[in-house]
Amino acid sequence: MRRKNIPNLHIAVLLGAYDENYQARLRNCLIGYACEKNISLHFIVGRPLNSRLYDDHFQNVIFELAHSNRFDGIIIVSGTIGQYITDEDLLLFSNNFKTKPIISIGLLIKDIPSIIINNKSGVENAVTHLIEVHGIKKIACVRGPKGHFEADARFEGYKAALKKHQIPYNPDLVLQGDFWIEAGYKAVQTLLMKKSIIPDAIIMPDDETALGAYNAAVERDLKVPEDLKIIGFDNSNESRYHNPPLASVSQPYNDMAVTAIKAIIRLIDKKKTRQQYILSAIFIPRDSCGCVVHELKKPVLLIPKTGARHKNRNKNHIQSSAVFKKFNQRTVKIKSIPASMKKATARIIRKMIECIDNYKPAYSFFSELYPYARDSISNELDLSLVINYLDILHDIYTETITEDPRTKVYIQNFIEDIKSHINRIYMRKNAYEKSQIDRELAGFRMFNSRLYSVPDLDHLISVLTGSLPEFGISSCYLILYDDSPVKNNSFSWQLPEQSGIVLALKDASRLYIENGRQSFPTKKILPDFFFPVNSKKHFIIMALKYKEEQFGFIIFEYGARVDLAYETICVYLNSALKVIALFDKQKKVEAKLSLAMETLEQTNKVLHSLSLKDDLTGLYNRRGFLHLSKQQYEISKRTKQTIALIFIDLDGLKLINDNYGHLEGDWAIQKTAEILQMIFRKSDIIGRLGGDEFIILAVDMNEFFLSTILDRITTQCRTINNESNKPFILSMTCGTHIYRGEDNISFDELIETADNKLYELKRKKHRENNDSVI
Repeated sequence: MRRKNIPNLHIAVLLGAYDENYQARLRNCLIGYACEKNISLHFIVGRPLNSRLYDDHFQNVIFELAHSNRFDGIIIVSGTIGQYITDEDLLLFSNNFKTKPIISIGLLIKDIPSIIINNKSGVENAVTHLIEVHGIKKIACVRGPKGHFEADARFEGYKAALKKHQIPYNPDLVLQGDFWIEAGYKAVQTLLMKKSIIPDAIIMPDDETALGAYNAAVERDLKVPEDLKIIGFDNSNESRYHNPPLASVSQPYNDMAVTAIKAIIRLIDKKKTRQQYILSAIFIPRDSCGCVVHELKKPVLLIPKTGARHKNRNKNHIQSSAVFKKFNQRTVKIKSIPASMKKATARIIRKMIECIDNYKPAYSFFSELYPYARDSISNELDLSLVINYLDILHDIYTETITEDPRTKVYIQNFIEDIKSHINRIYMRKNAYEKSQIDRELAGFRMFNSRLYSVPDLDHLISVLTGSLPEFGISSCYLILYDDSPVKNNSFSWQLPEQSGIVLALKDASRLYIENGRQSFPTKKILPDFFFPVNSKKHFIIMALKYKEEQFGFIIFEYGARVDLAYETICVYLNSALKVIALFDKQKKVEAKLSLAMETLEQTNKVLHSLSLKDDLTGLYNRRGFLHLSKQQYEISKRTKQTIALIFIDLDGLKLINDNYGHLEGDWAIQKTAEILQMIFRKSDIIGRLGGDEFIILAVDMNEFFLSTILDRITTQCRTINNESNKPFILSMTCGTHIYRGEDNISFDELIETADNKLYELKRKKHRENNDSVI
């Protein structure tokens, strides 16, 4: 026991999911025992490491919050967090947190106190049950992930039971799987395709895969349990309420929780603790293994005559205290019952024995039973244990009463009537829960529609403030990162130094945050004002992210909620935050666009110009030349100006390319462009039509000036040849055509004339063999 004057402890509990059955039941048991101690639990919800879902690992940045100085210790639910990684990787992950007291639940981690279940004996008992009770020998097994501590132990239990009963191990009856319902379905489908080895029963690594196995069997027209018996592991709600109910191996959730909290307290107090706590798993037979529990019909109460009752009382009855003593002796090994329920159990069993001892009808006992059954439901006490207690009680009386058949019938009817009453309570509970879930689904649809259209963070916070209390969530905090987290390695992230709280909802009222955002160090989890240092508040902390994009995290105050709500709200919230991010990005783009409107027109002009230019020379391309020349033609036609078209053909370009390479050919083309730009006026339009063809449109150009220009071209080529020291000679062949404003010719005809003259020029060169001069 901790000293009462020490402030309450804050323990981080790392989960691989919030609403998954195993973790949910364990979480509830942890909360139940923590409430008896001075402890606040804070559930940091990530995903299994190396999960096969491609973006799950981005969720695990949230585990970095466990480093916070807010926490006195850490409990890792390693059975789910570590289900897809090796022991070495799990140790690497856990060592990230070894600066604090740390406990593992589920898997054995080196140098860390670990609470593990005797999975081997649990499965061994299940297989033994199939062999000894049902006479089955052909038993298949779908094993969990290889290298997973619990999965391997369960597989060893399967093999041990076969060996114990001298049944040969058949590898053809063993398939690889994992802890997903699809894996169970696929494994059993694969097994059943081998018609020569269809088994009589199959052991699954957990209840999820057992449900998948059932679906596969039904598709193959196999009846469970008549054709195929199925056994799972974990005793989940789905297995218990399935039709037919699935036999399973139950983990001692309450014992796991109590042991974990006691161990973490010892570590925090710097006291020695064991490195391993091994707890027992209990096999629970149900319909799917062949232990069919038939519907209870309303029994006819048979009460012996008064005289007969008194006459046989001493002979056929034992004292109530003796019955209760025998009952305690037979139930002492049943540990998976919350401490708060033990006194109620003792009281109710004693009252039941008194009723039986005095031949009272079962209905007189119902008023005593109802609070017990109701509390059993809320405290996660397994219904099968309650029924088990009644069966033990029935056996005690049956063994004791040997001569009076009416008394035996009375006791049997009494107990069956109680069982029937308990079942009706559970049926009402399940029907009520279904109606609540239907109501919540409708609420979630409305909530999602509200979030879908939020344009900014202010609207989002307004929707959350109004909607969360409708789901029974009266207190939560929304925190957004200042920067994006950075991944260090497979199992570690670097959180941003600062984050900001943008919503603080307390008791359904929104608390004031100055300027709408209060910055604080991320690893503080919350600003000091909002963190319940000295109160027994429990938190649920979940990452907010959309695929790989990290937004921050949300903190819910633990309350009486349907588990599904928290994860569902996060999914909707993630999508809304992504939409807001896109809206913000759009606003920034629009702002920049507005500022750039004045330069946009100029930019378009530049782009337009680039579309008219030749990439290699910077001259106008054919499209640009025609576009500008047509405008100049129209002007010259109106003003009666003379237009000269000069055609240039670069000599020997093909031979230059073939003999010296295209780089040299490009050099020749560029030098030709430089010569033309040097010689012609800025008002003249110079274009490269393609390849070795160039064309110039010059306004107000006569024959005399043209002759001078052509001479200058020849002179400039000679100068470049003397200076370049190239192994070839740069030369051009030129032709001209004069258009006078009064000539009756269209622009297209003018260009066609130019094309024809250029073609004739090239033919003339070929005839004169000028293009061979290099």
